[in-house]
Amino acid sequence: MIVVIAYIKVGVKLSLFNIYFGLFFLFYGPAFFIYNNDKNLFETDYAIDSAFMLILFLLSFFLGRYLFLRNKNKDALKKINYNNWIKLPDNQTIVLKVGWLKAFIVAIAAIVFTGLFFYGGISSLAKAVTTSYPDEGVISGLRSEAGVNGWIAPLYTYVLTGIARLTAFLFIGWAYKKRSFNLKVISFAFALFISIGYLANLSKSGFIVYLTQLIFFLLLLYNIKINYKKVILILSIIFPLLIIVYMLATNAGSSSGALKLLADRIFDEPIRCLQLYPYYYPKIYPYTYGMNIRVIHDMFSNAHYVPANVLVSGSQFNQVTFNAMFIADAYVDFSYPGVIVQSIFVGYYLSYLDVLIFRGNSYMKKALFAAVLIGIFNLINAGLVVSFFAFGLITLPIFMRLLTKRKPKIHLREKLIV
Repeated sequence: MIVVIAYIKVGVKLSLFNIYFGLFFLFYGPAFFIYNNDKNLFETDYAIDSAFMLILFLLSFFLGRYLFLRNKNKDALKKINYNNWIKLPDNQTIVLKVGWLKAFIVAIAAIVFTGLFFYGGISSLAKAVTTSYPDEGVISGLRSEAGVNGWIAPLYTYVLTGIARLTAFLFIGWAYKKRSFNLKVISFAFALFISIGYLANLSKSGFIVYLTQLIFFLLLLYNIKINYKKVILILSIIFPLLIIVYMLATNAGSSSGALKLLADRIFDEPIRCLQLYPYYYPKIYPYTYGMNIRVIHDMFSNAHYVPANVLVSGSQFNQVTFNAMFIADAYVDFSYPGVIVQSIFVGYYLSYLDVLIFRGNSYMKKALFAAVLIGIFNLINAGLVVSFFAFGLITLPIFMRLLTKRKPKIHLREKLIV
């Protein structure tokens, strides 16, 4: 609480670093103490261990930012924040490679269309909506490959995870910049088509998070400052949709039941899942020393890969959704030193991303800001590697770099000739 008070006192600015800290506080702040107090878990070893993990994260996360700031000009960094950025003119020094953007739009549309209409996406979505949730065998079977089956399933899922979001936002921003009504209509149609792809993933949160990102990007695109009133407005749009999705995809049965499930999902489930890790490791399973990371496991082991979240949930066959903060996987791999090192890295890297995005203003940087929010959100729900590579915290900035080029510098003599 002392850290939170000090943090607010100096002035909270909208940035990726601050957004992640806000999500952490929402999921693991007061809810952690309420959950453990209600269930009388404070005296258990695993609750104490999880509390220690969270403390280590908090201290290491801010240490990462401190280490980043030591290597930068502090006065310059103070100017790099959302409140100043939104006031800047569009003084971009980079331009979009439109030909590449068009190629990615066509490729992504083809992949999503193929998955939806030739490999079960639409039929899975229709079956999930019309099937009662208690029939878990049906839902588990449909979700085993994100609603899509066959060879295209991994590609379909990966494209929708991050690249499709950024491409949709860039398409809308480019259409806005060109001031073409036809391009704007086509770009929004593309964004809507992508949203159907998320619905066919049969994930309750995927579609809602994408819609929130889209609204956020549109506010950025039109230079609308986001304040508490606008946050409430966005929530008033998103919340009813989320309740409807929960009513369709779960056994809630009513809006009040959906609200209860939603509250459990936000305030109870992340804590329960996090505490399963110190409950199982190392008392039941030994630390994995990196073998919980799929890439490392495939390189150095011939055994069948079973991730830690599947082991602790006892769900090796139905592949249920299981959510815990990235420090859970860090703990499984390298115990408390893993939590410290990964948390420092996250604090450092998010500080770097803030500088990358907020230095200079353009619709391309706004698109990147909105798109990487899925990676920020996923760091609350999954491991570091999947958040950085599958959900785009590292891959989307690289992808953006491939789609852009710097404007050629015009020398004074050339300007005089013109």
